[in-house]
Amino acid sequence: MAVTIFEACRKRERTAQIFNTRNFATPGSFVDFHGSFRDNIRLFLQNCGQIEGYLVAGNTVWCNLFVNNSNGVVFPLYVVEEDVKSSSQPLCDICRIVGWAHHYVSKRRYHFIIPEDDEWNKPLRPKSFELSSHLLHGLIHCNGFGHLVCINGIESGSKFLSGEQIMDIWDGLCTILQTRKISVHDESEKRSMELRLLHGIAYGLSWFGKWGYKFSHGCFGVTEQKYDRAIQILASLELQKIIHDFTNRKQGKAIQQIIHCYREASETHLATISDLLQFMLVFKSKALIERKTAMALAAIVSSSSAKTSDQHEPAVIGQKNPVDGGSFSYPIITGERDSAQSTMSLQKKAAHQHRTATHERLVEDRSFGFICEKLDSRWPARRLEEVAKLVAKTLEEHKESRGRGASMARQDLRNAVRKYIGDTGLIDYSLKHIEKIMFGGQVVRRFVNPITRMLEFSLADAAKKKKTERKTESDTIDSFDQEPGVNVNNDLLYLYRNVLQDYPSSDLLSGASMVVLDSKHFVKEWHLGNEEQQDLRILCRVMPSFEELATQLTRSLPPAEQVVIPRDASDSELQLVVQCALRDTYCIMESFRVTNINEAGSRGKREVVVRGCGLDLRTELRYEGGVDNWTVDCKCGARDDDGERMVSCDACRVWQHTKCNSIEDDEAAPSVFLCSLCSSSAGTVTESQYR
Repeated sequence: MAVTIFEACRKRERTAQIFNTRNFATPGSFVDFHGSFRDNIRLFLQNCGQIEGYLVAGNTVWCNLFVNNSNGVVFPLYVVEEDVKSSSQPLCDICRIVGWAHHYVSKRRYHFIIPEDDEWNKPLRPKSFELSSHLLHGLIHCNGFGHLVCINGIESGSKFLSGEQIMDIWDGLCTILQTRKISVHDESEKRSMELRLLHGIAYGLSWFGKWGYKFSHGCFGVTEQKYDRAIQILASLELQKIIHDFTNRKQGKAIQQIIHCYREASETHLATISDLLQFMLVFKSKALIERKTAMALAAIVSSSSAKTSDQHEPAVIGQKNPVDGGSFSYPIITGERDSAQSTMSLQKKAAHQHRTATHERLVEDRSFGFICEKLDSRWPARRLEEVAKLVAKTLEEHKESRGRGASMARQDLRNAVRKYIGDTGLIDYSLKHIEKIMFGGQVVRRFVNPITRMLEFSLADAAKKKKTERKTESDTIDSFDQEPGVNVNNDLLYLYRNVLQDYPSSDLLSGASMVVLDSKHFVKEWHLGNEEQQDLRILCRVMPSFEELATQLTRSLPPAEQVVIPRDASDSELQLVVQCALRDTYCIMESFRVTNINEAGSRGKREVVVRGCGLDLRTELRYEGGVDNWTVDCKCGARDDDGERMVSCDACRVWQHTKCNSIEDDEAAPSVFLCSLCSSSAGTVTESQYR
């Protein structure tokens, strides 16, 4: 149930300050933040948050209340300050896969969490850092670099907050707190359509591009140049060429009807697939339904008027020129209003009955018993169902112990089921086909964890997870048997599957689509403040000694640290501020002493070189990517960890993608792996390592 303002405030020891989602990030709404992120976040928590009466993994929790101005619902934003040294996972896996493995380990990181709707009045769970079901989970290191870990809005089951509203809140917080860079691993979907492909072709940007997130690096060797080229190729695909190329294919008629439908509805000429997708993404299907209803009614009225020409001409209401912008409704004749409402009511009733029947059929069809009947398996359906029930039971027990949204790695789930069934081949076969399977009111989901890159399973409530139901429904739309324009999402899905994913006889277009889909890492950067501000922001780059660089600090230097000083500060004051900032931020610099700052008198440069002594080279909390050095050299061209699953050659210890070596994500890892260069070489090998 939604939290009202009264309930939210009554549960607090003191009157809580409630921030409006619309204007909380405007100047004057919060405390004025003029420092770096490490200082701003402390000021934010001190002045705007309230400490909760419990800890999460031994860390302090603050709560901030926001009100959604569109519906009046009050919801909490929790901030957890995690002490890295006492954390069970002090290193950041996300930093490693986004290319920040060379960053020094920060002392603190802050988790920004908006839980699921029904968790708003409950304390955060002990495993909250690991859940992927939060409406928002953002992580920011105290040096100002961070990650948008997950975002789930109305499409994922929330009743009160949309994805765009949550992104506005997150982006506003990052801006006022003056973060440096925020990364996102973009695997956002809508009805089984990858939004980075859909929005990339339509707008030249990912869905997150609306908030300034830009291409950082791709997977499987994709570069920014390849990404831009792929977007250009796909966006420039002409609609007439699509109609021509699909003329002799079974999808040709439906695709032609869809294109013509939206061309007629558009006030501007739609020439390319980019034009069409842009229009469809903002188009309201209701407009076409109303138009068709109005046209049918107009024909009835016209016939009636011809017979009763002696009557006065009926008045026309509700008309607005679509050229004026905004939404519009087609004319409805006052004399036929009741008939129009009755007709539309019958249409809605029929549509509802159709959706209900379709959903009931889909729920039945997605039962594992139904799937088993279609599988060509050497095991009987009874045995497969037995495994499936054990899988669901195991996931249910895991969910009860770990909380909603908790998932199990494939290997852990396999081991748990193996306690009851000894046939590992049967278990592996069943796990490979269990995906979006219904068990009572629950649905089993299978996905690849973007951080660990391992296959995982989870159990979701089908009644609350509308997104799962919508995906299941969309997965069955292989043919097009409806009128274009009635359901824009279905029209989009049909074009997505047949044009964007499976274009006939075009390696160029298919390759371009794969390049866009393999581009998952995006970053937004906030630049230094205005020169006219009272305080001066300076980037301080620590330069280790020659011996430290040659023997210990062999990776690229991390980004320069940001400090804020008065414009009239002396060089000695600058040196003290820099030293305190570095000691406060990084584990490796806890005892660092600044001895010299080059170009300290040249403030116009805004970047200085810092030298000193006292780096703790013995600590394992040196780099966010860990202290081990490893080499990536995959046949796809990848030379660094990109977040995809990898395997290490047992001979040369070079890492390569499992996918590039024909090892699928749902396949068991081989006990021994040799790369193509070492496969013909003899030698002793050991059990393979996996990242």
